[in-house]
Amino acid sequence: MRSRLFMFWALAIATLITTGPAFAGSIERGVESFTKGKAFLADGQFKEALKEFALAAKHDPENQEYRENYTILRQVLKMRSSLDKETNQEKWLVTAQGLRRFYNTEKLYTEALSLDKKVHEKLNTPESAVQLAHSYLATQNSAEAITLLNTISDKMPLEGNILLGIANARQGKVAEAKAIADKCKLDDKADPGMAYNLACLFSLLGDDAAALQALTKSFENTPPSKLDVLKDQAKEDTDLARISDKDGFNKTLATKSKIKESSCSGGSNCGSCPSRTKCGSSSKSKSSK
Repeated sequence: MRSRLFMFWALAIATLITTGPAFAGSIERGVESFTKGKAFLADGQFKEALKEFALAAKHDPENQEYRENYTILRQVLKMRSSLDKETNQEKWLVTAQGLRRFYNTEKLYTEALSLDKKVHEKLNTPESAVQLAHSYLATQNSAEAITLLNTISDKMPLEGNILLGIANARQGKVAEAKAIADKCKLDDKADPGMAYNLACLFSLLGDDAAALQALTKSFENTPPSKLDVLKDQAKEDTDLARISDKDGFNKTLATKSKIKESSCSGGSNCGSCPSRTKCGSSSKSKSSK
């Protein structure tokens, strides 16, 4: 009996020793595949990215991030495929806006630009022009943004004026940009995206105090679940480079949100959120420019 018991435990220990490294190796392969997938996605190679995300989830089934990325990208591929076939304009626009949010979240600004051109071609409204201007600025096409926004000068919404100011400032047209900035006034409950972009405009014009004030307003009006992402964005934003090394910038980064999460669940993505179709918490911040 004793020898049998000894043999049992010896076999169990041997099994643990041999399976342990395999499990660790599987996790490492999951990390490797996920990293490859992110690189493919950043390069716009969606199908290749999906394959790597699937491998990552297979290697490490308990990793929720891997599963989420695979599920979301699979849905994105379906949406991309359906866009060319959809004949109902309302459904087409809903799909396009969903794709646009994904592209901007993943910083696929070239993809967003291509899509926004199609949207503006269909709608040709001041709103679609402003959306397209966001993508022009995100892809460093300031001259194109100026040309586009000047076509709607008589119907220019406030958001468009701010973007036009940024585009002019980037082109070195300081007088034009300053004239626009002087007219852009936001109240305390301003859209956080517009407040953020106004901070960028003031920063480009060298008005540090106004830039920090607008940035503080943006942070205060951003939902808590999105605030850290926006702050990280501000740290890297080249339009805010002038104020990023100021003492007031670190103080501004400590700003807390003054609003409730509202209908937003604060989850890691909108895919399974029951409020996703009516959520109004997403801001048109620099990431969508």
